[in-house]
Amino acid sequence: MTKFLIAALLALPISLFAQRTAFPPPPAPIAQDPPMFYVPFNDRGKWGYSDTLGNIVIKPAFDQASLFSKKANVEGVVISAEVMRKGKKDRIDAMGKSLLPKKAELKLFKQFRRSNTGLQILCLVANKKGHWAVVQVGKEAKPGFNYSPIPGVDPTYGSAPIFLRNRETKLIEQYDIASHKFRPSDYSQAMKMYPADKSSYARLYAVTSTGDTLMFDGRNFRPAVFKPGVDYIMFAPDDKVKSSDSGFDGPEFEYMEIEEEEFYLSLADKAKLSTQFKVDAILDNAGFSRYLSGKYGISKLYVAQRGSLFGVIDQDGKELLPFTYDRITLEDDGTQAAIYLNGKVGRKLFFTIYPAIEPIYDSLYEYHSYRVNRRWSFVVYLGQVNGEAVLVGENGTKYYRLKR
Repeated sequence: MTKFLIAALLALPISLFAQRTAFPPPPAPIAQDPPMFYVPFNDRGKWGYSDTLGNIVIKPAFDQASLFSKKANVEGVVISAEVMRKGKKDRIDAMGKSLLPKKAELKLFKQFRRSNTGLQILCLVANKKGHWAVVQVGKEAKPGFNYSPIPGVDPTYGSAPIFLRNRETKLIEQYDIASHKFRPSDYSQAMKMYPADKSSYARLYAVTSTGDTLMFDGRNFRPAVFKPGVDYIMFAPDDKVKSSDSGFDGPEFEYMEIEEEEFYLSLADKAKLSTQFKVDAILDNAGFSRYLSGKYGISKLYVAQRGSLFGVIDQDGKELLPFTYDRITLEDDGTQAAIYLNGKVGRKLFFTIYPAIEPIYDSLYEYHSYRVNRRWSFVVYLGQVNGEAVLVGENGTKYYRLKR
């Protein structure tokens, strides 16, 4: 299930304000898949999306909203986000339009891999009567809501076929991805079970019309083998036992990988550098790979002190942060710094094109990292200003704030 973002803030009345900056926009990779970098914002209790400069791209209309994710389909790439609208889950495209049939509620959105058909993205949906159907993303055909879920069985358990019960025949049917139709199965019953001693995972079992019990091994059903003298228990979602399927189908994002070069300074080294760079003290340091040194010109950086103020200099003594701050701490392996002034905090990311986020916040923590490429991510922070929550991009753009 997709995890909706900062859901605890939903109850607060809030309003959007977009602050244009004079900073350059993010580099071209962000423009290639714009929805992947849409930022959820909340206006008067409804969620919408803005771009990384704070411009509204999808007007607030949802009760909850998740980040956009990208999945490959046999017919192309699908970029979508899971939202909650009028108490029902939905899946929207980059324009904010639903990918589901009218009045259908999303039960599951998942990518399947089949060797003969390639990648397929399917939605399990239900109508207002609770009847289920399978829908291909992007297809116009209306689904036949002729099926019901099997109690206690995930219809898309791991890589297993999709099993639902035909409402008319009461028989278990299997969805065939190649033909996009349900076909009768030989199973009179399906269930997830695990041994009472909890010595192994919960697995999917099926009973054939002749009474044979089969177990799904991740690829196919095969004759089940049970431990002698051990009872098997029906699996329930709240059981404290491992299940071989994760049940998570939310957006997956990776963080920027910085190749840090660890190096340590002795007291004598710090004293020597203090003299060399004409500072009173060297307090902290970080080192980086040849790649970053060649691209950004920074192989080492130092948190230094002059009088009562602090700054950051590189291996040549060049100021990366001026000596105007009350305190500076290196974070994230030295790739960024928290900067403090007059009791407020800001941020400086050393390997982006943007200047520092000025220290005007009561607190400022990394909220999400949007992957741009293998070497760089666009970071969004969650901050506090006078008790109000604010989302802030690494380019200094404020996306919204919450007013009590």
